[in-house]
Amino acid sequence: MTHHRPGCLFGKNHGRVDLLDDTSEGLQACKTYATWIGDGTSAYSLPLTRALTGHLNSLRRTFSRTDGGERMARSLLDDISKQWNDLCNFTQTFYTKLVNVAKFSEANAFKLVGRCWGAVFDTMRSHREALKLVGDLQAPGNKAMVIWSVFQCHRIMKEFIALDFEGHPAIVKEISLFIITERVDPTEILRLTSRMKKLEDEYAAVTETNQKLRSSHADFQVTFMGLKRTVDDLKNELKQLKTKK
Repeated sequence: MTHHRPGCLFGKNHGRVDLLDDTSEGLQACKTYATWIGDGTSAYSLPLTRALTGHLNSLRRTFSRTDGGERMARSLLDDISKQWNDLCNFTQTFYTKLVNVAKFSEANAFKLVGRCWGAVFDTMRSHREALKLVGDLQAPGNKAMVIWSVFQCHRIMKEFIALDFEGHPAIVKEISLFIITERVDPTEILRLTSRMKKLEDEYAAVTETNQKLRSSHADFQVTFMGLKRTVDDLKNELKQLKTKK
């Protein structure tokens, strides 16, 4: 934990934000979701899983049965395996929701998934970076610092899992920022605003024309009724003349 993201997952360039950074190491080398899932036997997650499993097994081999904390350490390593599986499941379900429900493009959906991965480890950052200055791991104080940081990282990961990742404030923040900076195109907003203004002007013109037509119709009605009365008067006058004959 000498850096704020696991090197076995993010490679040497573990300070980047996205999965899609220009590097050939770790998660950043996986450019698309299609690469991530592969064809079942070539899924990109498989070598990462093997690398993580190998790393955990190498740690297990360092334990001694006489160590007082051996059982606790093994339990924590087992938790890491489960947490990794939960993170992989989140990748698949969240990507599917973004594409099928939110109608994200495949590229943007996978990019946002990468941002969320980064958010998970960035939430642990303060605890991981606190260990950079730790020297002699045999010193009781340094041991306590390492154990405390490990516990805090596990606590944070369990919080993400308990909220299905998507409900965690760090993920919500990443989604909001992504929508503002990537999903919403400012030029599209200007185009829609201009179109709305044009439609409003057209509506105002139609409304004005309609009012003029209503006014003209009212004038026509007055004229028509006047002519009708005149015709009726002439008919009555003609009828009276015929009666006198």
